[in-house]
Amino acid sequence: NCRLLLYRELIMQFRKIIILFLLSILMSGCNYSTVNQPFKEKQVKVSEFLIPHSPDFNYTLISVADNNLFIQDCRIFPKGKMGTTLYSTSDLTEYKKIVSFPNHAGHYYINPNHFNEMFFVSGVNPEGLENLIFRSNDAGRSWQQVYSNTAKNLIIATETLVYDPFAKNKLFLIINSREQGINIIQSIDSGAHWRNIATTQDIIMAYQIVIDPHDSNHFIVPSANGLWESWDGGFSWKNIIESETTSAVFSSAEKNKVYFTTRESIEERCIYELDNGRISNIRLPDQQTVLADYGVYCREDIKKVFVVTTWYYEKDAVYKTVIYQYRDDSWQPLAQFTGQGTILKKMWFDDMHPDNLYIQSHQKIYKIFS
Repeated sequence: NCRLLLYRELIMQFRKIIILFLLSILMSGCNYSTVNQPFKEKQVKVSEFLIPHSPDFNYTLISVADNNLFIQDCRIFPKGKMGTTLYSTSDLTEYKKIVSFPNHAGHYYINPNHFNEMFFVSGVNPEGLENLIFRSNDAGRSWQQVYSNTAKNLIIATETLVYDPFAKNKLFLIINSREQGINIIQSIDSGAHWRNIATTQDIIMAYQIVIDPHDSNHFIVPSANGLWESWDGGFSWKNIIESETTSAVFSSAEKNKVYFTTRESIEERCIYELDNGRISNIRLPDQQTVLADYGVYCREDIKKVFVVTTWYYEKDAVYKTVIYQYRDDSWQPLAQFTGQGTILKKMWFDDMHPDNLYIQSHQKIYKIFS
């Protein structure tokens, strides 16, 4: 009987230890499972990391490459002071400063095909607008200015730099006219020299330029006055939809198929599919409340399309962010997050690990992996 009682006591103590261990994991919020809708039919997991955040820092994830995350801090202070700094981190706990451009506000880029090649596109200085591109070939140790446009009526779209999927040394960037229209500038020597290749007065405030992975002359441009399409490298354009279009991607798995998101009004957001000229509205599963925002993304090397949605539940005063993946001819939930802060409607892919992706809130970076 004494042995039996001792055995029972040991079992009870062991259970308590296991329960405390599980509670510590749940309370830490560091590593937990979410929706069972994985990349490769496995359990999807999420790790969350706090972003250094103070009045002096405003970090934004910009790229995941070569087993490192690249994060920029763009600050505009009172009295015209500003600066944009680039950091790298391998574990999201320690940050290494790479370079800083004081008196410039803009956006950094890391070449996904050659990680030592970087760009900084600046659109603002303390005196006002500017159109500058800087380039580094040695991982940020030295920089050269490779483009300048002093026209006061132009606004460089600092977040529109893209690489041609067919030519690794060819790049494109959009410059918006302050009044109306856009210019598309191109480099065919990895960013060393730039020239204007197309101009149109039809498009107002373009947000990005997207190149068809099946046809390098096929462009789409989401903008303030709709989605625009060109089949001849930007020389002529056709308006697809007039609603403000905030993001768009080509499907790398199917030719001539595009997914794009629109802002129909202050509260209404929509997602559409453009399939060989035919437009259809997409309704996601469990779409029951006011949608705060959408973003659509495609990872071309594994031919997968994702949608990041943020819903606002007024009754509970919380935001719910859900990531959907297009699989088996339907949109299926991959992971979800609920909290009082909204999550940025942007997604970053890990160049080295196809099953990893990242999203960011104003306080945290979330790593989704299987």
